[in-house]
Amino acid sequence: MAGKRKVKKAKIVACSRTYLPDELIIFQILSRLSIESLHGIMRRVCKTWADTIRSPQFARTHLQHAKPGPGLFIQDRKNPDGAGFVQFKHNGEVKITHLNPNQPYPGLILCSCQGLSVFSFRRERYCTSLDRTYNTWDKLLYVANPVMMDVVVQVSTCITPSPNYYNTYGISSLPNNGGFKLVCCQFDPQTIQSDFYILKLGDDHDQYSWRKIGSAFGCLFASDWHRMHVIPIGQYIYWLPNGSLWSDIPCGQGMMIDIANESVSVISFDEATGLQLKDPSSFRGFGNIDNHVALVQHDYAALYVCISKDIYLRNWELYHKVDYQELDFRPSLFVACIDQEVILYGLFRFQRYNMKTKKVRRLEELESYFKYQMCTHTNTLVSPCIL
Repeated sequence: MAGKRKVKKAKIVACSRTYLPDELIIFQILSRLSIESLHGIMRRVCKTWADTIRSPQFARTHLQHAKPGPGLFIQDRKNPDGAGFVQFKHNGEVKITHLNPNQPYPGLILCSCQGLSVFSFRRERYCTSLDRTYNTWDKLLYVANPVMMDVVVQVSTCITPSPNYYNTYGISSLPNNGGFKLVCCQFDPQTIQSDFYILKLGDDHDQYSWRKIGSAFGCLFASDWHRMHVIPIGQYIYWLPNGSLWSDIPCGQGMMIDIANESVSVISFDEATGLQLKDPSSFRGFGNIDNHVALVQHDYAALYVCISKDIYLRNWELYHKVDYQELDFRPSLFVACIDQEVILYGLFRFQRYNMKTKKVRRLEELESYFKYQMCTHTNTLVSPCIL
């Protein structure tokens, strides 16, 4: 028809939106909430959400997203059934969560990694005058999350027929969510030898068995290895000396266990490592800062915090210096580093020093150092059932 325009038909273009299932959205939101919020959700919201939070996949995701800060797990040695979890907020306040799980704790906490902890009951025994009095552990270890306490796995301790051995334990995680491994350091004070055994936690609890992965002879001060500080960092577990307020014993040497390759390495602390300890009494102890091994030492004027980014602890750099002229906590025993807080014990009281604000405060929430069993701990949802 003349004079009639042609009208083009409009093309309908579909809007390309990606729709996520509601379950996935809820999963991602929940994985970014705090442990305290998740505990409330499990108790008060629907069973479906509670089952999601208890799942192994959720525990791993929450550990990556929420990035829970470390704290200090404390138990009264005379009454280990209850415990407290000490955290330090950014505003300087101290938060103590009193933990009273549905079932009592199976003894005292020995070590912890990513919220998974090892417990055992203490047994006292007397050895020679050289070895003084040792505290050793019962025939069973118990692996659990001390906050959840929903699953408790029993593992036989690494015991040999000789009564002279003293066992200490460490736990750490394998790379790429490969699970956890337990390591036992079995020290013989008569021969000054330590044998190391390893065990992988898994689903088949009946197949748990310890395997020897190496031995090492200690130094002249190895009789103090029953007081070693066990520090897990990644796939490595370090056995390092504890400091003392009254002893002139130098730090001597330590051990590093690579749980992925199941190898044992001796670490000697001397001038070759760059660790300058001219006076043995200047040594205060080792700890963990920003996932690195930290060393605390002092002289008449200051307290020095150094870290090593080398897994063999061969190179050290100054991390922070605490000037004694402004502070009142010398001499002090190093207890732990929690974020930017250095926890010290001296003159029968706990004190904390913030490396960011450079303020020192008395930690009035804690009493005597000798009253508590302490362990650096991270509050997570990790449980033995995810292994």
